[in-house]
Amino acid sequence: MKLKKILFYCNFPPPNTGQTVGTKLVKDLLDDEFETEVLNTSSNDFNIGRGFLGKIKRLKKVVSDLNKLKKKLAEDNYDYLYIVASGSLLGHLRDNLILKIANSKVDNIVAHVRSGNYGNIFKRKWHSGLTRSFVEKIDDYIFLSERLSQRVEGNIPSEKRNVVYNSIDRAVWCTSEEIASKVSTRSNQEKFVVTYLSNMIKTKGYFDLAKALKYYRENYKGNITARFIGMWPDNETKNSFWAWVQKYNLSGSIEVLGRIDNRKKVRSYLIDSDAFALPTYYPVEAQPRSIIEALNAANPIIATNHASIPEYVFDGDNGYLIDKKSPLQIAESIRKLQDKDVWSMMAREARNTYEDMFSPQAIKSELVKVFSQ
Repeated sequence: MKLKKILFYCNFPPPNTGQTVGTKLVKDLLDDEFETEVLNTSSNDFNIGRGFLGKIKRLKKVVSDLNKLKKKLAEDNYDYLYIVASGSLLGHLRDNLILKIANSKVDNIVAHVRSGNYGNIFKRKWHSGLTRSFVEKIDDYIFLSERLSQRVEGNIPSEKRNVVYNSIDRAVWCTSEEIASKVSTRSNQEKFVVTYLSNMIKTKGYFDLAKALKYYRENYKGNITARFIGMWPDNETKNSFWAWVQKYNLSGSIEVLGRIDNRKKVRSYLIDSDAFALPTYYPVEAQPRSIIEALNAANPIIATNHASIPEYVFDGDNGYLIDKKSPLQIAESIRKLQDKDVWSMMAREARNTYEDMFSPQAIKSELVKVFSQ
């Protein structure tokens, strides 16, 4: 039987971002069931540069990619076109150009929504007709959570909205044996490591975690280390953070590792962690993949009641849900996890959450349903 063909027109790694890693994982999970092909539109924006010149370079890249898509669709036939839908104005205009090229060439167009701001496109009344036309031409949407899907209720028909959670790539998978060993040996350790894994953006909450560590050292006992993994937006922000760390004599308790592209190293750091903190209030947050990676490594989660997070971080079960901008609540959550019985219970529940909700097997079956309608 001939396999149906899917063309992926979107960003793939590098760089390793939540979006690019997620898209590659979707393709990898569908490879056995479909014939897949990639037209990679990725570019490293930090190499392109900022300012007016950077915008011109990115515009040229978009035009070049659209021409490649037009040529690809003229040369071959595809059953599905997969795109990642944008909630930004310019991104949405680009997405409309994609549909103008592909609508008569491909039977089914699937739009994956990977950001928390997609509902913004329906708030701009001056191009509502363009948006309605776009929604009509999309055969299926994929949202990362029920919360994100419900945000566009009334604008996108329910029969077009599918919910498929994120999963994680093979390089960061942790085995059951590794988890059992981690849980059993934790009782012999005195050092407690809390890991943050995301871009070093203030609204992602990294500074709140650092402030929580300061408060913890001033008010509680315990050998606590906060580990930060992520890319800095600029040197000025990085240097300002380090100045704050040194001011309060926290350099011995804070590890700043920067961006790590080696996924096996990321896996190693997560296995070595005792808890994971992402106190985010990032405006366009959707479903942070780093939380799923941390659940996979049996890390109790400390995170905010934000975006889709409450759908899989359960307060007092596999972690703690805290208020936004609340370093004291982060510190208190860390203090509670010093009870080794509490930590062991939550670590096991964290891993169970991953296996029940985010394992590749579960995600694959949901994806196949979308591409088989």
